[in-house]
Amino acid sequence: MIASRDHDGLNGKLPPKTGRGLLLGALDPLYILYTSGTTGRPKGVLRDQGGHAVALNYSMTAIYGTGVGEVYWAASDVGWVVGHSYIVYGP
Repeated sequence: MIASRDHDGLNGKLPPKTGRGLLLGALDPLYILYTSGTTGRPKGVLRDQGGHAVALNYSMTAIYGTGVGEVYWAASDVGWVVGHSYIVYGP
């Protein structure tokens, strides 16, 4: 680990937040994932904010065996559900 580049190195070194975030409800849309299929038409799966957050939290402990304070590293294309779920959003 390299000081100032790892998780501990970032603590206290982030710029202060400016502005306000957007408040969203648990059922508000988060993303639409389009799948390829045999019908010749794209099929979109709409994930909501709350359901996605709950699923990510569950999967980190039940599938990946991580705990509070542990770091998980994922290498995947952001076009795949694993890519944007565990790399871009990160539970």
